[in-house]
Amino acid sequence: MFSDEESHDATLIEAQFPNMSLYAILGADKGADEAALKKAFRKSALKHHPDKGGDPELFKAMCAAHAVLADPERRAVYDETGDISSAGGASGQGKDFGSTPPPSFTTPYPISFYVPD
Repeated sequence: MFSDEESHDATLIEAQFPNMSLYAILGADKGADEAALKKAFRKSALKHHPDKGGDPELFKAMCAAHAVLADPERRAVYDETGDISSAGGASGQGKDFGSTPPPSFTTPYPISFYVPD
């Protein structure tokens, strides 16, 4: 399941860079390990950061590409299908709890707050 932000990022990459792989956007090889991907992302991010005169859309695409490739499950789906939108799943940013809400915070004793008059 995509979060709204991830769905937007996938759309951005597909619109701005339709024929480029995520690896090409980062400047990494397809067989690169996690350390090499991280290094390629950092190098590209420094070069293309908007605060340093880089293109903001390219920087957003690089961040979205790194988010997919840094997650082993999403990277495996992307490598298998080549489709960004099918590499779904939240990357740790908000959990999908389905129909069950997350457990609420409870304490074994009542909490009271002192409110001065």
